Amino acid sequence: MKKIIFALALLCSPVFMFADADVPAGKIQTAKRENWQQLFGNDLFDADGKKVSVSKATGKKYIGIYSSASWCGPCRAFTPQLIKFYQKNKSKIDIILLGCHYTKKDVCDYMKKYDMPWAGTFQTEAIKRFFDRHNVQGIPDFRVFTRSGELVIEDGYDLRTVQKLLDGKQ
Repeated sequence: MKKIIFALALLCSPVFMFADADVPAGKIQTAKRENWQQLFGNDLFDADGKKVSVSKATGKKYIGIYSSASWCGPCRAFTPQLIKFYQKNKSKIDIILLGCHYTKKDVCDYMKKYDMPWAGTFQTEAIKRFFDRHNVQGIPDFRVFTRSGELVIEDGYDLRTVQKLLDGKQ
């Protein structure tokens, strides 16, 4: 009886597991695969407000999604650490800022203030759905995905964990 209940629980589970060549060995993935083009559309831009193509912003093996805002104290403390981390690892990871602002100008101002070297966007409906899908509860929030859109690190705030992934040690 216990085996039948367990089997039914597995079949009815809302989380599906699958393998991906970009996912490090031993990592279990959920079905939360992101489609970068659908998520960002034509809404990515640099600190000067110039359009950045999705393919250019998501071309590396790993994509870091950084949810942050200029008015958030912990974000202002983490941003310089993340920029330094990115400078060291920019051949392995792209980062995209999901600015928790409602205007492009506010996101650009934030990006300029910290010299963020990556693309960003503001809160669109697609970004709000991303927050819901990934249960983003607060900021700063840093998640790492494969280029194909699979979540590999849910809590990237500890950059040592991300560094191990990038170095192939995870």
